[in-house]
Amino acid sequence: MTLMLSLKTKMHKRIIIGLGWLGTPLAMHFLSAGHSVVGTTRNSDKASTLALEGIQTVLFDVYDNDLTTLHSDIFQDAYVIINIPPGRKSFKPPLFIARMKSLFDYALLHHAQHICFISTTSVFAGLEGRIRNDSPLTPNDPSGAAHVELELYLKRLAETGDFSCSVLRLAGLVGKDRHPITTLSQKSNIALGRNPVNLIHQKDVVQAISVMLQNTGSKKQHSNSSQAANNLFDGNFYAANLCSSEHPTREDYYIWCADQKGVRSPEFASDNREIVSGKWIDSEQTTTRLQIKLQYPSPYNMLE
Repeated sequence: MTLMLSLKTKMHKRIIIGLGWLGTPLAMHFLSAGHSVVGTTRNSDKASTLALEGIQTVLFDVYDNDLTTLHSDIFQDAYVIINIPPGRKSFKPPLFIARMKSLFDYALLHHAQHICFISTTSVFAGLEGRIRNDSPLTPNDPSGAAHVELELYLKRLAETGDFSCSVLRLAGLVGKDRHPITTLSQKSNIALGRNPVNLIHQKDVVQAISVMLQNTGSKKQHSNSSQAANNLFDGNFYAANLCSSEHPTREDYYIWCADQKGVRSPEFASDNREIVSGKWIDSEQTTTRLQIKLQYPSPYNMLE
């Protein structure tokens, strides 16, 4: 039986722009919690399948489709999660940035209550050492630079409006059907083997987004509400990192993974540095403030 949920349900509507590897399980999580869910995909077959699950799905490509493809009514009172990776082969930084900014503007123009933007820890690529939520944004590639610009744009929007915006910066994504060892096992002479691993499991991302959205809202919305005590936001904006709490070395971890999987072990170049550089993403501020416990605190737990 097809589950039909009203788009008029206020405070419970979730819109997920990008029903991909992360967006689809997130949508199913929201649906199981009783929220109405609208999402976008570029695949017509997937749209049909998700519609049978009770998710209203719109065919949409941020590069190719006009924003009016997304009917303005769906944004009314909605919490919008925007999870669109820039793409590796088709990535065009100026176009991606312009289209994403237009998408932010379009959602807020049509009265979305909150935007949650899924970003990446590559916004810290130019740093080394311990990386916290408030570490300076220092990208060193076009994708990282694009995400920094979009984060700052959202922050400026939130500072001037009665809505709220959040950013969740994800470390390397791992899940049941996705693990870095799949590609690394074929490589040799891999540099920087003593650098720390920074990974996060799909289920922990879904949990974090869900909790963040339970605690959203602008100052105006919370000014006369008991929910104000639980409001995460400094003003109307919150940015957080998400990563496992343990950080084994790349060489130790991926050789172990290869052995567990029974695949060829990746070959690392000799790493004789006296001082090991690299970065480790610290999520303690995030997990403490969200009051969550990671299901996969160690990358060693993530191999399924």
